[in-house]
Amino acid sequence: TSVVADIPAWEEEALRNLYTSAGGPGWTRSANWMTNTSPCTWQGVNCNRAGTNVVDLELSSNNLVGTLNQDIGALSELLFLAVDLWNQHLTGPIPRSVGNMTKLELFTIAGATDHGGEADNLSGPIPEELCQLTNLYVFHAGFNSLTSAPDCLCKLPSQSCDLSGNPIESCLLYTSPSPRD
Repeated sequence: TSVVADIPAWEEEALRNLYTSAGGPGWTRSANWMTNTSPCTWQGVNCNRAGTNVVDLELSSNNLVGTLNQDIGALSELLFLAVDLWNQHLTGPIPRSVGNMTKLELFTIAGATDHGGEADNLSGPIPEELCQLTNLYVFHAGFNSLTSAPDCLCKLPSQSCDLSGNPIESCLLYTSPSPRD
């Protein structure tokens, strides 16, 4: 008999709370969610080879309705977080706890109006805690209602940071100060 490792209880709790806060019962794809199986088998959840941590959460175009709650920050080993594009109806702020995901490399929460769908309505300032994400190389949060962005995001390469469609200056328009300044 082989021993199968499992993710920490706090990661499973964070996933279960995300399911609840983002309208999980109405998701387009939710195979195995909220069952007694390992969260590593839940649709859109990918774990490391050992099955001991969630490293990828891919819930794009999945009819998420509601909020991203603070518990999402417990997924501290996450490398990729994608909850963007078609059929997303997320509201509220980006949780400050996302700053706990210090290994995060890709974070996409873009709305869908640029593709003909309804926009997400994530709102408020992008939290300064995202500056703790020193491995982040892609941040796409276009077509929401975000009101400000910390300077650290605007230091990402222009193809890597997209805040278009928000009532703030896009990182795509960021330019370095002139040498005279």
